[in-house]
Amino acid sequence: MKIKLFILLFVLSFEIIFGQTNYYVSTSGSDSNPGTITQPWKTIQHAANTVSAGDYVYVRGGQYNERVTINVSGSSGNFITFQNYENENPIIDGTGLTVPPSDNGLFFIDNKSYIIIKGFELRNYETSQKDIVPAGVYITGTSNNIEIRNCVIHNIKHTAPLTNGSDAHGIAVYGTSAVSSINNITIDGNELYDLVLGSSEALVLNGNVEQFTVSNNTVHDINNIAIDCIGFEGTALSNDQARNGNIIDNLVYNVTSINNPAYRNSYGADGIYIDGGTNIIIDRNIVHNADVGIELASEHKGKATSYVTVRNNLVYENNIAGISMGGYDTLRGSTENCTVVNNTLYNNDTQHEYNGELWFQYDVRNSVVKNNIFYANSQAVLISNYYTENTNNTVDYNLYYSPTGANNSTWVWKNNEYFEFSTYRNNTGNDLHGLFSNPMFVDVNNNDFHLQSNSPAINIGDNSVDAGNYDLDKMNRIENTTIDLGSYEYRNIVLLQTKIFLEGPYNSTSHQMDANLGSNVPKTSPYSEDPRTVNSIPADVVDWVLVQLRTTANGTAVTSHSAFINKDGRIVADDGTTGEIKLNTAEGNYYIVIKHRNHLAIMSANAVALNSTTSTLYDFTTGSDKYYGTGGSKQLE
Repeated sequence: MKIKLFILLFVLSFEIIFGQTNYYVSTSGSDSNPGTITQPWKTIQHAANTVSAGDYVYVRGGQYNERVTINVSGSSGNFITFQNYENENPIIDGTGLTVPPSDNGLFFIDNKSYIIIKGFELRNYETSQKDIVPAGVYITGTSNNIEIRNCVIHNIKHTAPLTNGSDAHGIAVYGTSAVSSINNITIDGNELYDLVLGSSEALVLNGNVEQFTVSNNTVHDINNIAIDCIGFEGTALSNDQARNGNIIDNLVYNVTSINNPAYRNSYGADGIYIDGGTNIIIDRNIVHNADVGIELASEHKGKATSYVTVRNNLVYENNIAGISMGGYDTLRGSTENCTVVNNTLYNNDTQHEYNGELWFQYDVRNSVVKNNIFYANSQAVLISNYYTENTNNTVDYNLYYSPTGANNSTWVWKNNEYFEFSTYRNNTGNDLHGLFSNPMFVDVNNNDFHLQSNSPAINIGDNSVDAGNYDLDKMNRIENTTIDLGSYEYRNIVLLQTKIFLEGPYNSTSHQMDANLGSNVPKTSPYSEDPRTVNSIPADVVDWVLVQLRTTANGTAVTSHSAFINKDGRIVADDGTTGEIKLNTAEGNYYIVIKHRNHLAIMSANAVALNSTTSTLYDFTTGSDKYYGTGGSKQLE
């Protein structure tokens, strides 16, 4: 028996969209069919030639051996959507296909707009021909309002052992027009892996590209740069700079060029790289086991990477540095007006190349490094800065630690080496509010870098820096009056998993809720108790809900948390998939309350024991005995 909330009389957020037509593609279909679910088309390309603004193309499971060029555009409020049919896995497989000199993505979008692609697997597309570039998804020209969501992209390869001209991409966005940008791009929830990239990148935005969000992606096991925003490569004759974007909530790992012939088997692959980009926020990412965790640089002399904010990231166990800033030699450009705040760096430079946790390369200017935790390995190099050209940079309020101690660690500043924290501070003027102390992480052996209650990093940061609204847990960045150091704010939390169905969008055929109205869900939660904001609405999200806890049935809420409800009924975090909700309160017994703006609020039948280490599941869909009182729910089936 499943239980759902009663719908209120007027439901504005679940109105019917008129003019939408659903089309279907199946490996058993025919392109001469009308494209209905009983008479589907055979090729995705036929759909990409045919459909109109507002249409949905549902692709059934199976293998499609084709390249797809999108030849249609949607319009504002009427995207054209290409997506997997429910719970099925359509695979676009490039085996045996010749990679052309252009139109070279398994999905190719050139000068088209208002397109959504989601739920595909793209694989096995490769070449050994010089200067031919295979890609899973390739977007170019002046395309705008494009969303790539929940795709799995792997085995895209350039197999020639060349030092140049051997390039491949998982997802590539190239703004080639000097006049009109590619803009309003969302790349969310994808997995990219097993890519042989040559001298290129798994996920790249290059040239005249602006207003983009790269979020909730997992990039791993590749042989060059994972995520890159590039400027000044000549991709566009002017406005040649990726800009005004966000790289948020991504997971990047196992990224190295050590066996990449294009790099002569040397370390050089970044987890996240800004090469000539500007006005970009890198927030709440986790990067580990790359060559360099995060790098801000410009490869072109006289050009700068500028106004990039790196905040609330966890960067650990990368091969040659944690965070790097500046050109990698004196022939390169500069890094200017960048901010590195509230990051946690642990055991980077595992190859002991003397770069340490924070690596200042050539020509870093007017930048700020504050509120970070730098925890070195046995090499004990915390900062390396060998260039006197690095000027007007502010380094303060940071916590340093190495297992060798404060009087036997290394800070290099403007080509001077200091082996004692006090000597470093007195001679450089850096970190007058900083300290050397064990940050007291919860469990480094299991990569849990939350702070223990006795951590010296609590309540000692600089509130004036732009650390954003949320920490790496996606909870309030400042818990008390003063910000903590590192990527996690210390707090009492309890963990909850819960599930509910809303009557309004419920579909009795699919036994799930419809998420087709996701484009109408606001990016800011409508609940004033916790006005959370996201950069984009994840796929399969139905709407916002408010989760509250009470200590008594008739008491007021002790904590409130805005969250998403997924189409399968799970209450999920900001990424749209994580089913564990973190609520800011001490461990104990609580009544669970769920509110929705167009349905009656409900509450658990009894107080439920919640703790900080194991998430408790409370499923409202299993029976009426889960509900307090007799109203607010009814039996579905």
